[in-house]
Amino acid sequence: MKESLLNTLKNLFRIKSVLIIYVSLLVQKENSKIDTVIRRFKLFFQKRELKRNLKNNNRYVEFQSIESAKTVGVVFVVEDEASYFRIDNWLKKLVAAGKEVRVVGYHHSDNVPHYCIPKLKHEYYSKKDVNWYGKPIRPSLKDFVKEPFQILIDLTIDDNFTTKYIASLSKSSMKVGKKSDGNEDFYDFMIALNEEQDIEDFIYFIESYTKQLKG
Repeated sequence: MKESLLNTLKNLFRIKSVLIIYVSLLVQKENSKIDTVIRRFKLFFQKRELKRNLKNNNRYVEFQSIESAKTVGVVFVVEDEASYFRIDNWLKKLVAAGKEVRVVGYHHSDNVPHYCIPKLKHEYYSKKDVNWYGKPIRPSLKDFVKEPFQILIDLTIDDNFTTKYIASLSKSSMKVGKKSDGNEDFYDFMIALNEEQDIEDFIYFIESYTKQLKG
């Protein structure tokens, strides 16, 4: 009698364990469906915003080299400390060459990292400064996109909506960015990178290839 009861309890425990696993899998599946729906909604609104920005952004396009440009706008995603300082050193080089440079950097966390030092004409924003589908909502960024830079350079390597949004609104005469499917609508001059190339290569190519342009 006692042994039979123990066996019954063991079987019930096994059944309970199986049910818990089954319910957990169902919950994960439902959560996955919800995440998929949210991603689709985000993508829909992102595409709509970009399409609208491009349609309404009337500007004069003029190609020129980075050497000849007097005003330069730079937008990028802050990936890590090493790439940040590599970009910052290049920006210092541009300023030393007599160019007026304005910078906007985005970091995909709630707070901007400590090493992103605020400077005159250098602005950094974070996840708190974009809405639920990634649209920048920080008021000061409107001033950046209104500036008619001779060249706007998007140093973003991995596709990112928030930096592309800024590029799509910019009034710059020439826009430079990474070559990828669909980017021809946003940039006048694109640079191809393979998977092994990084920000160091991107900057080198920008300097080298734009030298061949008029100006």
